[in-house]
Order: sequence, then structure tokens, then C-alpha cells
Amino acid sequence: MSAADCERRIRRLYGGPLPVHAGVLHVTSAWRSPDGTLPALEIGPDAPPSDHDLFVLNLARARCDAILTTGEILRRETSLTHEFQGPPERVGSLRDWRGSAAARSAAPWSVVLTSGRDIDLDHPLFGAAPRALVATSASGRRRLAEAAAARGIEVVGLSRTGLREVIDFLRRERAVGSVCVEAGPTTANGLYAEPLGLDELMLSVFEEPGLTPAVAGAAVPDGQRLSRCFRRASEPCEISEPSGRWSFRRLWRPRTRARAGQRP
Repeated sequence: MSAADCERRIRRLYGGPLPVHAGVLHVTSAWRSPDGTLPALEIGPDAPPSDHDLFVLNLARARCDAILTTGEILRRETSLTHEFQGPPERVGSLRDWRGSAAARSAAPWSVVLTSGRDIDLDHPLFGAAPRALVATSASGRRRLAEAAAARGIEVVGLSRTGLREVIDFLRRERAVGSVCVEAGPTTANGLYAEPLGLDELMLSVFEEPGLTPAVAGAAVPDGQRLSRCFRRASEPCEISEPSGRWSFRRLWRPRTRARAGQRP
């Protein structure tokens, strides 16, 4: 696989090339339940695997300057890192695509939003991240600062600790242009409220009817709400995988150069 192979796969999934700058991007996978809702898929042994969904996650990471997740996700996913996943040849092709098509040479920031009470600073995510940052409250910073400094992890204390505040900090203080949000609906849904805090959604949907209840989490916004949030959407790309049928869509709101300094 090469960077050109990545580009061909992108065009198959989304019908065309992707913009260099993603803005604030939410990447998530969900299940289309019989009642029409879209519960997020919980990571675990019962979750349906998808090679294309894994590619989408890698692709979202490749497009961004920072990857933002939460301490809760670190507690649930004890081996999580923000590195590209898959065989070496795919990892190499994604790195090449990031440098050529996405025009990014520096490693992304790995950012964790947390209260600071139960975070494991020895989690593999921090060890694998060339640039790691913990965003927390002022009191959380006081608790974590010394131990984090010994591990080469930056800690910032914010007056308000939500995804929007962390994104504003990254843009203002770290010159981050595009942020990939890897968070479940309970945390990320605040970005779908007005004023909209997102520019794009990369959504993977498992289309088969039967799933164990433990796999289905909180629901992502429904189709009507997504249509109100994002005025543009790619046609669903349906793909059959060993686990069953999946569909893949990219939804976004057009952005002018004057507003965001990037093409839509």
C-alpha cells in the first residue's frame, strides 16, 4: 500500500479528495439500531471489526495537528495510543499520505482532557506520543504537574474544562489548526450544540441488526440534527466486510477562506 493507494481508498469512501485542513473533526463509529438511533460502538471484544473503519480512524489522525481524547477513554482502553494502527506497510503509507496530501511533517499533539484525579501518567498513550499534553483544571494541574514533568508530559490548567475550551487553548497557545476529537457521544455531543463547535464528522455505521447490548453506547445525534449541523455530506459508501455490512459518510459545513483560511 502507498500514499496513492490511500488516496484511491479515500475517493472510494467519500467520493473525492479531502481538504488539507479538517478544522475540528469528530471521528466515530456507530450501529444503526432497529429503532433508527445510532448508538456509538463501544470498544471491546464483542465490537464488530472493520478494516475500513480502522482506516477511517487512521485517516482522521493523519489529517490533524492534535488528537483530543479523555481520561475516561484512557481508563477504558488501557493499551490505546494515537499511533497509526495496522501492518507496517499501511502505517508507512499513512505517514507518506500525511506528509504529502495532508501537508503535515510534525507529529500531532496527543491531548487528554481530565479532572486529574484518576489519570495514569504511565498509560501507553503518553509513552508513545512525541508531544503529550494533559488539559485539566487549576487544581488538577497542581496535583499532576510534578509527576507529569518527570515523564515529559505538559500539563495545563484551564479555568473551564470542556472540549471547546481545550480546542480554543490549542488554537490560541499551540497554533493548532486541525483537531481530531476521539470522544464518545456523552462528551462530544456538546460540540453539536449551537454555536456548532465542529467542522466535520467522519461517521462509520455498522448496518447489521443484531448486537450484544454491551457494544451499544450512548447515541450520536440523529440524522435530522446532523443535517442541521452539516450542510454537506458525501453519499453513503456501503461495504460488506467479514463482520457484516458497513456504511461510511463524511459530513461537513462549508468554510470560506476568510473564515478558516482553508479550502472547503
